[in-house]
Formats: sequence, C-alpha cells, structure tokens
Amino acid sequence: MPLSCWQRTNPPNLIHYATAASACAKVHCWEMCLELLCHLNQAAARPDLVLRSAAISACERSYQWQHALALLDAMGNDLILPDSVAYSATMLACNKATEDLALVLLESALRQADKPDDAISVLSAGLGAYAAARDWQRAVQVLLEIQLLAPRAQAKHWLQDAQTTAMFAALQPSGWEQCMVLFQGHANLTSLGCAIRACGMGRYWLGALRLLDEGIDALKCERRALWSAAHLACQASEAPQPLSPELSQMALPL
Repeated sequence: MPLSCWQRTNPPNLIHYATAASACAKVHCWEMCLELLCHLNQAAARPDLVLRSAAISACERSYQWQHALALLDAMGNDLILPDSVAYSATMLACNKATEDLALVLLESALRQADKPDDAISVLSAGLGAYAAARDWQRAVQVLLEIQLLAPRAQAKHWLQDAQTTAMFAALQPSGWEQCMVLFQGHANLTSLGCAIRACGMGRYWLGALRLLDEGIDALKCERRALWSAAHLACQASEAPQPLSPELSQMALPL
C-alpha cells in the first residue's frame, strides 16, 4: 500500500507509526521513515522517542549519518531525552563517515545507559569509532569496560564482537603484540586471520606459520582461507613462504 493511502486510512497513532518505522528501518527505507515523521508533525502529533529512534536506525543502516545526527539534535529541541538506542544508532551512523562525531557523542550516550546491555551497545559503537580512528590503546580500554559489564548483560554476543573489533584496531605495527594478546582464547576464522596478519606487522613469520597450521586443525577450515595472510607475513619478514593450498594438498606426510 502506498504511504499516502496508508496515512489516510490510519489516523495518527504513535504505536502504529513506530511499528511502520521499524519495518522501514529493516529494509533500509530511510526516506519513508522521515515521511512518517513529517506526517505526524503536520497532524500536530508529536513523534515519540521510539519512533525517532527507529528513524535514526533506518538512516544508520542506509549510511545517512547527516540525517541521523539531525534527528538526534531535533530530540533536544523538542525536549525529548535521547536514550542509549538513539545514541548508539547515531554513533554507528557517524562511524561510517567520520569517527570524530561518534566519539563526541560517547560521553552523553553513556549517561543515558542505565542497563548493562545498553551500556555495552553504546561502548561497542564507541569501540568501532576508536578502531576506525586507528586508536588501538583507547579501543582496548573500551574493550575492558565491556568485559566488566559482560557478566551482567543478557546478550552474550557483544563480547566476541568487541574483541574482534579491538583486534582490528590493534592491527598495526605499534599494536600487533596487543592484537596477539587479544587473540588468546578467542579462536574463530576472523580473529585467526587477524592474528596472522598481526604476525606480519611484527615480522614474526614463525608465529604466522604456527597459527596457520594450528588454526586449520582447530577450526577445520580450508588452508586457502588463511594462506594469503600467512604468505604476506612471511614475505614481510623475508622468510620462507608457506606451501600454497594446492601444494599442501599434494604434500605427503613424513
């Protein structure tokens, strides 16, 4: 049903509009979310926090960080106090353009996070901003805060995602050893590839080859998935190259 027809058959009802906005956000229809807000304003109905947060989420998913930031600012103008959901979505939107804006929002967002899961959501957005800024020291500090909150949070996937993000932040010559520390006990294909690349940053080619062999055995993954990272690590150290996936399959055990 076209939006204009839906509006004519549905008088302003915040619950209905919030549901529609959430549905639009899931399919990246950020323009339609903004139309819903405009329609409510024209009907002299005041969009509530849930509806505005859904609109911000739609903008975030569609890389419309300017609109997300404008919606957050409009909450203050309308005397609506943004919650952690609105702040987190806006920070994620800003991360896709300029991490500086996300970090400006971090302190204000944490003040509104009264539950562990809300605080972790905000901190994860801040962690992404520090990773984008290549500031691995602060990224690790934020990770420690998330780890302290994790036992009291209901959602458990935050911690693994945060560790992986911190590893990517430390993936540079000054932080490769910290990347290896974060990898301990955190073995999955993404983090393993990151750790092998970190070995290349530190010219630690023996470590790259060890992780390549151990990771293939532990994760039961194909050698091809990790070989390029190990190859680059050895190349950076001017060390012997690991066998290519094709040759490793042909190699006979001793």
